[in-house]
Amino acid sequence: MARLVFAVFFSLLTITAGIAPAHAVKLETGQDIVWDAARTVEKMRTHSAKNHINFLLERAKAVIIFPHLLKAGLFFGGEGGSGVMLSRDAEGRWSYPAFYKAVSGSFGLQAGVQQSRAMLIIMSDKALKGALQSGFELGADASVAAGSTGADGEWSTTTIFQDIYFFSETDSGVFLGISLEGTVLSVRKKLNKLYYGKPVTTREILIDRTVSNSQAMPLIEALSRSDLGK
Repeated sequence: MARLVFAVFFSLLTITAGIAPAHAVKLETGQDIVWDAARTVEKMRTHSAKNHINFLLERAKAVIIFPHLLKAGLFFGGEGGSGVMLSRDAEGRWSYPAFYKAVSGSFGLQAGVQQSRAMLIIMSDKALKGALQSGFELGADASVAAGSTGADGEWSTTTIFQDIYFFSETDSGVFLGISLEGTVLSVRKKLNKLYYGKPVTTREILIDRTVSNSQAMPLIEALSRSDLGK
């Protein structure tokens, strides 16, 4: 099913390429994605939902950042994009990034193209373990909920019930009331190999931490900074 959704989505991208924003499909290298992910973190950590985002990040097992999620519709709808995942150890230190892609599909009469960005904050060991593998499906393999729901309220450790909380927004800064259930995350093995100079698994990047790339430091620092959002 995931392969079918992937094929349908990228067929739609081809059909709608003429009306998609030029910058929506510019992510071609690992460093492009990492730099855009760093900017996404800085932007979302100073947003109106910053209290929830920062509260969760301080307790997270991992985070997945998609700087550009492109949603295209022409009778069949689909959404996808490239992003990175970083894990957080017991001392609060973030790993170097592993590259992922997201693909989801829907059906219905719709047309047009919409771009957004998203941050998925992983709160459970179960979700972290599952996300290390390709074919991890949100909502099926782990529970997922919009973290911006009830953004005016206070959160505590007793209010964290979901495996994953997500925050998404458009370029205009508006948080979207969307659902990511059914989205499938897949590892971008070739991009991980290019970025680290050798074949490497997500476990080696995120858990064992046997590889590094200094160009990812702006992203790690954006996640680690304590002054953002104050």
